[in-house]
Amino acid sequence: MSVTVNWKGKRFDVPFREEAADAAREGYDWTRRVTLGDLLEKCSRASRVPRENIKLLHSGAIMKDPAASLSDYGIRQGSKIMMIGDKTLPPEPSHPSRTRNQQPRQQPTRDTSAPVDTKASEEASLIDRLESHLADTRNTVLPIVEDYTDKASRYIDEAIPPSDPPKSLRDLYAKASELLLQSLLKLDGVTCPPDFENARAKRKEAVRFVQSHLDRIDGLKERVNLAAKPNGSL
Repeated sequence: MSVTVNWKGKRFDVPFREEAADAAREGYDWTRRVTLGDLLEKCSRASRVPRENIKLLHSGAIMKDPAASLSDYGIRQGSKIMMIGDKTLPPEPSHPSRTRNQQPRQQPTRDTSAPVDTKASEEASLIDRLESHLADTRNTVLPIVEDYTDKASRYIDEAIPPSDPPKSLRDLYAKASELLLQSLLKLDGVTCPPDFENARAKRKEAVRFVQSHLDRIDGLKERVNLAAKPNGSL
């Protein structure tokens, strides 16, 4: 029993044979026994990326609770997981220290005359952020996705197996995949309170949009690999 993890254009299976055997003896599905923390640990060992640097996504959403079972996130046998993470984190920007005579910046005085109920304006601000992230994805990421789509489709039509897909095509997939994952991270970073129904609907719509393009290039990558094999065999 296993799940498939995609990371930086690479794919590897994470097995849970022992956990599945134990769960079977106890009469329930292994995904109820295995936690997100277990999956994070195995991904860390397989990739050598520190666990604290790893983010895992399923169905376009980042999984955050290490104690939750895989079944809580809708993960089943053969589910595909997206992994984001690097072996080292970028250094935090240093902030210049204040000189002795430099006065701290004064915080602006809050306007107490503003209406107490700012729910509508806060929700509108969240929707603006989501639309901004989505516009950035359309303007900067989708051209790369379309470039990969065109070149991958051409390779599928013209490949003479056995052959290896060109490195430029593999690199283009990795770039498009990474940028789409970053877009999902930005959308996930917009926290919408439960009562902000319009903002939550907008975020769900945006996540579905980005995830659909991620699924599209993943499907094309599989077809590229299939076209490179003799007689279309895997």
